Amino acid sequence: MVPACKATRGDVEYLIFNTRTACENERKTRTRKSDPLLLLNPAQAQAVYSAIYALSEAGGRLYAASFDAFAAGGALIDVRSFDDDRIEVRLTSGGDAETHADISAFARAYGLQQAS
Repeated sequence: MVPACKATRGDVEYLIFNTRTACENERKTRTRKSDPLLLLNPAQAQAVYSAIYALSEAGGRLYAASFDAFAAGGALIDVRSFDDDRIEVRLTSGGDAETHADISAFARAYGLQQAS
């Protein structure tokens, strides 16, 4: 599954990718590789991982966070962690979501260096 090329915020519809061509190229690439749906770019994934890990190490927990994933006002992303250690990343506009069994599975999916 590949994210939709468009999302809606209020009455405004916008492209999630910089261009429709970029979206279609990503769709074709993921279809060929059978890649899992990943909504975050590497820097965003690293920031989410670091926040969850740092809070865990300090005896806390990140239950929910929302952020604007694109500086130009693109997709809003919700990140949630659950008591059973699952991590869910979802477009707030609905539809696409990814779920990981735990922080290690999240890091593996994004190819992140895991803290030890």
